Amino acid sequence: KQHLKNLKQDLILLEEEQKYYRIVAPYDGLCITNSDSVHGYNTAGTAAAVVHRDHKKLVYAYFRENDVGLIKENEPCFFRSNQYPDTEKLFKIVPYEVKKDRSSYGDNCYYLVKFRVLEEHKPLRIDSTGRVEITVNMGK
Repeated sequence: KQHLKNLKQDLILLEEEQKYYRIVAPYDGLCITNSDSVHGYNTAGTAAAVVHRDHKKLVYAYFRENDVGLIKENEPCFFRSNQYPDTEKLFKIVPYEVKKDRSSYGDNCYYLVKFRVLEEHKPLRIDSTGRVEITVNMGK
């Protein structure tokens, strides 16, 4: 019983320590974690992450459930960075993935949409903020 109690205490400490680690590749590529893991744990011998070499930066944006249907894969959009106050400094981006799971905040549901930056005419800081602007053709 004491051995089991010690193991449970070790597990609590390891779970707390896990909060301080994440796998990222902001400068060398795109890091995609193994989405097949159960409760965030990978079985022994499986890859924890796969890193793809890509020199383009990524933009992650949350869209309301009503608006996510307006996103079309590989159709260019624009990113307005808070890093540059100029109104004409729009960065051309293209969506490549819409996550299936949604997040709820208050009465609204949001989907995470991932974009690749196509045109970076000024350097964007990693973790900088802004907003995504899309053009919608109505009536066609």
